[in-house]
Amino acid sequence: MDIDDYKGDWLFMPGKGTQVKDFGAYGIPYRCLVPQKIDGLLVAGRCLSASHEAQASARVMGTCMAMGQAAGTAAALSAKQGISPRDIDRNILVQTLTSQGAITR
Repeated sequence: MDIDDYKGDWLFMPGKGTQVKDFGAYGIPYRCLVPQKIDGLLVAGRCLSASHEAQASARVMGTCMAMGQAAGTAAALSAKQGISPRDIDRNILVQTLTSQGAITR
């Protein structure tokens, strides 16, 4: 976890980081990429909706790239179906990402 202090100072606390149990992984819900008040827009990477602590973990490059793939795939699916990104079937999104070789859980 690469966490910054709210005041803008870099904060390093050895032994106080947060780890996923058994060195596992966590998912980022699709709703974190869909703005509540702007239709037709997806966000990915460091601008996702998350708590300060979750942002400290999710803002690393590998995770940002995975969110970008998910947002791009969702945008393509919504354009192909002629619907808003918020209305796509999440199961189809996961199936499509899985077929692309993405890790979805």
